[in-house]
Amino acid sequence: MPKKKSTPEQVEAERDRICDIALDIICEEGYDCFSMRRLAARLGIAAKTIYNYFTNKDELYLKILAKGFDELARRYDAIFKTCDNPIERLSQMNRAYVDFGISNPNYYNIMFNWNVPKFIDYVGTEQGIAAQAGRHIARRVIDLTIQSIADVAALTGCFPPKQAPYRTLQHWSALHGIVSLYNSRIIPVVVSGNLDKVVARMVDDLMHPFADTDSLMQK
Repeated sequence: MPKKKSTPEQVEAERDRICDIALDIICEEGYDCFSMRRLAARLGIAAKTIYNYFTNKDELYLKILAKGFDELARRYDAIFKTCDNPIERLSQMNRAYVDFGISNPNYYNIMFNWNVPKFIDYVGTEQGIAAQAGRHIARRVIDLTIQSIADVAALTGCFPPKQAPYRTLQHWSALHGIVSLYNSRIIPVVVSGNLDKVVARMVDDLMHPFADTDSLMQK
C-alpha cells in the first residue's frame, strides 16, 4: 500500500522540526561543523530524507535565520495593531525585544551575535531569492522600530523625527547590550537582587531620553 502523502501542514511542521534540531547543532558545535549528515544522525533519519524538505544546507540555514526575524517581526506587528500610544508602543516593543532575546538565545545568537552567514552573504548566489525574502523580514523589524521612534519624537519633541534612524541604532544598541549581558550571565555578577526586576528596570530606563514618559503615556 503506498504511503499516504503528507499534508502541507505536516510538511511545514516537519520543516520546522528539522530547523529546530539544525539550530541546536549549530549552537552546540558551530556553524562550520554543521552538516546535513550530522543533522540526519541527530534526527535518526537518512540524510537523503532531509532533501525532501530542503534542497541544501544553505536553504535550510536561511530558513532558520528567517524564522528568528519573523518571530520578532510578528511580536512587533502585534504591538502595532493593539497599541495606539507611541510611548507605550515603544515601551512594549522594548520588552518584546528583550523577552525574545532571552527566551530564544540560539536564534538571537545567529541573528545578532555570532560570526555566521547573514542574508547579505547570499546575494548573487543560487540562494539569492531566499536571502532577499529573509532580508525583507529583517528589514520589517528595523522599519517598525524606526517608525515607532519617529512617532515618539513627533509626540514629545525630544529630537527631530528625521533623526529616528540614528536614534534607532542607538536605542537598539542598548537593548542588544541588555540581552547579551543577560544571556552571558554577567548582570548578576555586577548587581545583586532579583534578576528579572533588574532587567525590567533597565528596559524601562531606556525610555527616559524620550522626555516625561510617565505623563505622556497617559495621553
